Amino acid sequence: MQQSGRPPRCAVDARQRQLALSPDGQTMAMVMRPDTAAPQSLYTRRVNNVVFQKLGGTEDASQPFFSPDGRYVAFVANNVAHGGGIYQTYAVSRDGQRILNIQYAGDGTAAGRAGALSHAA
Repeated sequence: MQQSGRPPRCAVDARQRQLALSPDGQTMAMVMRPDTAAPQSLYTRRVNNVVFQKLGGTEDASQPFFSPDGRYVAFVANNVAHGGGIYQTYAVSRDGQRILNIQYAGDGTAAGRAGALSHAA
């Protein structure tokens, strides 16, 4: 990722919802691909900053959303790093230090050790 202070050049799939804003309105989470050879991953940044930080373990992420308290960013993924085979929902702490597999209820909510999360499909 570019650290020059300029926004990174990246590819974003406009067919999916790839951007989320934290409940306090201060942090954005965005799924993007920094170059065509890299897998799409989840990045975060403060709204008053131009530098994105990649959250490790989020390869093949899509459809990000924040927990109600804003401590976690949840996302959907289907890849080998997370077991592959079927799409699963994960939550990662905003600092990228913890990643949790959470259960999606199919009714727009998910739950796990991160607590209850809500998602509008």
